Amino acid sequence: MIKAIYANKSSFKRVDLKEGLNIILADKTEQSTVKDSRNGAGKSTLIEIIHFCLGASLRNGESIRVDGLKEWIFFMDLIIQGEEITVSREIADPRKIYLKGNVDNLNIQYKTNDKNEKYILVKEWTTSLGYLMFGLTPEEQELKYSPSFRGLISYFVRRKKGAFLNPFSHFPQQREWDIQVSNAFLLDLNWEYARRWQTVKDNEKTLDQLKKASNSGLVKGVMGGSIGELEAQKVRLETQAIEFKAQLDNFKIHPQYKDIEDKADALTTDIHKDTNDNISDRKLISFYEKSLEEEGTNNKSMIISIYEESKIHFPDLVKRKIEQVEEFHDQVVKNRKEFLQLEIERLKKDVTERDTRIKSNSDKRAEYLQILSDYGALEEHTKLQQQYVNQMAKINEIDNALDSLRTFEQGKSSLKIEKEVLQQEARNDYYERLNQRTKAIQLFNLNSQALYAEPGELLIDIGKTGFKFNVHINKAGSEGIEHMKVFCYDLMLSQIWSGKPHSTGFLVHDSSIFDPVDERQVESAVKLAKKESHEKGFQYICLLNSDKIQIGDELESFVRLRLTDNSDEGGLLGIRVQSED
Repeated sequence: MIKAIYANKSSFKRVDLKEGLNIILADKTEQSTVKDSRNGAGKSTLIEIIHFCLGASLRNGESIRVDGLKEWIFFMDLIIQGEEITVSREIADPRKIYLKGNVDNLNIQYKTNDKNEKYILVKEWTTSLGYLMFGLTPEEQELKYSPSFRGLISYFVRRKKGAFLNPFSHFPQQREWDIQVSNAFLLDLNWEYARRWQTVKDNEKTLDQLKKASNSGLVKGVMGGSIGELEAQKVRLETQAIEFKAQLDNFKIHPQYKDIEDKADALTTDIHKDTNDNISDRKLISFYEKSLEEEGTNNKSMIISIYEESKIHFPDLVKRKIEQVEEFHDQVVKNRKEFLQLEIERLKKDVTERDTRIKSNSDKRAEYLQILSDYGALEEHTKLQQQYVNQMAKINEIDNALDSLRTFEQGKSSLKIEKEVLQQEARNDYYERLNQRTKAIQLFNLNSQALYAEPGELLIDIGKTGFKFNVHINKAGSEGIEHMKVFCYDLMLSQIWSGKPHSTGFLVHDSSIFDPVDERQVESAVKLAKKESHEKGFQYICLLNSDKIQIGDELESFVRLRLTDNSDEGGLLGIRVQSED
């Protein structure tokens, strides 16, 4: 139960609250104009302050996350488990929650600062409240997909308009698992089954991603196909790998392989050059020998003929006798023969020397080539080793692919069995909790019948994907009816939890829940909440606009605070502040 809400600034309108019905009213005064709106009176700000003191992140408190409130401290007096404590939290340092009162009786693990003030960090505070208000142990709150205090309290203090669109969610983007877990917990169903359902869904998602990775060819040239096809590929690759390994084991590398290879290449070059030179010289020898054979044949008669003819044409110039000419010619022929003979002998000698060198180089090259044949090069060994490594990598890829496919197949079968078992266990537990479901359904039906002519229906079932929740009220469809579904559901939760050892002890509704509702239904809803909160012993706090309800003698005594927005002083904070946004 909330006893009071106040701040460290005198302008703030202190809110003192009692058990049962409490109304915070935003009045439309005579000074208000048609442009004035009760939206600026501070009703939603009060909701944000409650959440702030109960451990909500300051990021979500739009109306108090403003420059003008940085020096503010908000206080809230609470009765928890019969013990009175005061909670305070600073806007400037929201990491700590300060506590006063009978804190020790609640077994809250707090720390003390140098001023002997008791404080607790936000995470520890919400964990403590999870146990004090809902009976959730710290161990349960640490589980993945478990109920959390911040999630559960948001069904008892809904914030912002999006919280009133669906009874089973407190904001539009709430995840399905959170909806199932939270509502199963609040309705006294076994929320563990909702948690297990989400775990199964996670495993299904993981298997689907695994299968998609396989089908998309994650391992190029390997993935795809059945387990049998992959195993066949593995056998083929392993056979090739064995061959590569055998070659590597028998591979010998000569320490001077590169030097020997270079020498063999140099000898080959020399052999090619000598061979080419011999071919050229042998052609030249043949030409010289032929010239030597032809040298001097019929040359004398030709000389005589030329001599006689020259005497006729150039008588004065021809002075020598024919004998002298013949003698000169014979000497020329002799000289030429000697030259040709010497050249032939020189060329033959060169050819012989080259032939000897060619044979010697060929023999040396043969020795080098034999060494190169018996040993391998380092480059060849490296290349062969890389081929072996690549082959083994492909085999590993196939092994991984086979593991993935086997995991998928086995996991698919296991999940199918797990889902069937889970659904059967959950349904058996569902049948055993008939009394809890009946109580919730009856209370919701009675609440809706108090507002409308016919009772509504709260539907609770179990399907293949978990708990199924729904509500139905005749004439549903208008926005007002939809909001009243939320009202009836929230009231039903407070009725159930009011009799538990652990309970919030309060239910808070912002005026947003009543905005689209007919005035008669608003009055009926407030009177129903007044009756039920008084009989069940919990606190109902509603924030209303004065034009939505007629405050007569019956309700006047329950108005704890009146607000107005006709001036800055009329609002909850008593000042006008500018939002950071």
